[in-house]
Amino acid sequence: MCLMVISSPIFAKCTDDLSLIEIYATRKAKEYINSSRVIAPEWEGMEIVDSKTLYDFNEQENGVVFKVQNSVSQAGYISVLNCYGELKVMEASYDGQIPFDWSYDRVYCDSPMFYFYKDNNEFISFRDGLNVGNMNDYVSTEINYEENISPYGVVIPDYGFTFYRLNSIPTGMVQPTNLTCTPTALAVLVRYLDSNGYDNLVASGVSNTSLINALKSSTYLGSDKTTISELTTGWKKYFNNKGYSVTIKSRDAELSTGSANRLKDSDLENYIVPSIQKDWPLIVMIGYWGYANSSDNIFSGPTTALHALTVYGAKVTTDGSEEILVAKDPWNGNSVELRWIVTNSSSQPYFYIYAIQYMSALS
Repeated sequence: MCLMVISSPIFAKCTDDLSLIEIYATRKAKEYINSSRVIAPEWEGMEIVDSKTLYDFNEQENGVVFKVQNSVSQAGYISVLNCYGELKVMEASYDGQIPFDWSYDRVYCDSPMFYFYKDNNEFISFRDGLNVGNMNDYVSTEINYEENISPYGVVIPDYGFTFYRLNSIPTGMVQPTNLTCTPTALAVLVRYLDSNGYDNLVASGVSNTSLINALKSSTYLGSDKTTISELTTGWKKYFNNKGYSVTIKSRDAELSTGSANRLKDSDLENYIVPSIQKDWPLIVMIGYWGYANSSDNIFSGPTTALHALTVYGAKVTTDGSEEILVAKDPWNGNSVELRWIVTNSSSQPYFYIYAIQYMSALS
């Protein structure tokens, strides 16, 4: 018996030609598009046009990444990954480049934002070239297909999202050099505020690169190490010099493994929603595996990789069980939507969140 499961031309084929992970992951991706387009018009008309299987660090199938496109040639991607045995959409973008070189036969991924290729038995990040070694201690998690939603259902359900978003979408920026994602994310935030009621944060005629470099000077003691406290102090210093008093609140902690590896309800209530309701973007930093060797250091050596994003929204499921960050990514300047939850109990996640608590013009 041959069942047709997907309407897109490339995927209109017999399930006999698809692996089990492709069947289930394709359904998850379609569910995500169906739900997202209700609250975000950017997803309207998106269809799956190609796919690639992703692998974990033990060469086990761990997910599928899909290229998506609409009729006006707006293109993006959706990554579906194994999360403790369940396939979940972990990362998506309606206008972003595929975050790795599609020509590679095998791509390795165990978390949103971080994709690797293998060279001499070591894993190298596509994003920034960091070598994370051979991952000999990695433990695979088997996908439990019996507990996943059946791929043969006729009706694709709606997640039921509540969408919190700024009054407008910030303009993204691309980091000018490696290790400058933090000042670039801050520059997106500053440029947005300057255009939305907080005059003089950016002088007339200042280029994005000059703004990024100014924020880098405020927040960095050197080119290879910046602590959390220096970031917060530098942020305040820049705003003070531009005539504004600002209070920054933050949550800086290494998360535990397991079900706790997600945004917490208190993050939504205390940081994300209040900031967005005031039309203030936020900064988050994400890290994964053993990249960060101290919860106090953003950059603390050549193998450290925390990545800063400018958050401008959050999608929350009706039952409150899932929160999805919506952000601008300094790697390519495009929008990205992601669940910050690591996919394997071996992983060591880090999540830092920074929000403006109070801001006013200096008297």
